Amino acid sequence: MERKERKLYRAGDFAAIFGVKKDTLFYYDRIGIFRPVFRAANGYRYYGSSQFSTFSIILTLRNMDIPIERIREYLSAKNPESLMELFDLERKRIDKRIRKLKELSSMIESNISIMKEAMEMAGKPVSVRYFPEEYIIESLPQKGKKIDWSDEWWALYSSIYGKDEGNIGITGSKIALDDILRGEFSRLESIFVMTGRKTETEIPAGMYAVKYAEGPYSGYSGIYRSFLDEIDRMGYIPSSAAYEEYAVDEMATDRSERFISRIRIMVKEKRPAEPAPSECD
Repeated sequence: MERKERKLYRAGDFAAIFGVKKDTLFYYDRIGIFRPVFRAANGYRYYGSSQFSTFSIILTLRNMDIPIERIREYLSAKNPESLMELFDLERKRIDKRIRKLKELSSMIESNISIMKEAMEMAGKPVSVRYFPEEYIIESLPQKGKKIDWSDEWWALYSSIYGKDEGNIGITGSKIALDDILRGEFSRLESIFVMTGRKTETEIPAGMYAVKYAEGPYSGYSGIYRSFLDEIDRMGYIPSSAAYEEYAVDEMATDRSERFISRIRIMVKEKRPAEPAPSECD
């Protein structure tokens, strides 16, 4: 190895210049992307000042989270066009990540809002208010099948878990309108997870009657009956499936008596009864 007119640095000294650990140099040597110019008989690695530029390039690209293999390819055929292509690929990846982080931030904010509202409104009378459309990841319809609240529910949930890169949104169940009107409150139509991105499925916008149910899911039949009675007394009739959104669930507490769900059903006002015709008509 020619050492003329070359200043050499031991691994620790070279690493200190760039503010990294010498283990980083050992790792890059091991994978063959950046090797010392000289290795002594005692195993010490020595790096040259002529390597400053290359190592600086590697650190810059790694700080951009560019994969090692892509950096290796670039260093093997370095030119302005390749660098611009590398930067462009990285820009697209960063833009995608930013979109995902914004979606995650939006879902976290939504989860907090729903949980706070549920804890404040639990036990209060039914209200009717407008909801905008909300996108969901939904399981296949299960019409006509009564879903048990343990193994069967979780088996259905597993069919959609992971389809939204984390499933951090509020989880819920959907009960068909026909089943609600027949009193079949545990016959689930589907299971869903709310998401911060546009999907093919949504909870439609509209006026909803809203009730916050407390306690174990096994007690929801009685809650639904009183909910429907309150809707009727308020002058409305149900016009959609029911959406159970588990605002405070197993993720928040191990005590089922502290569970709180937001249950909402789209409603429309009752039409006034037609007056009976008089005898003179």
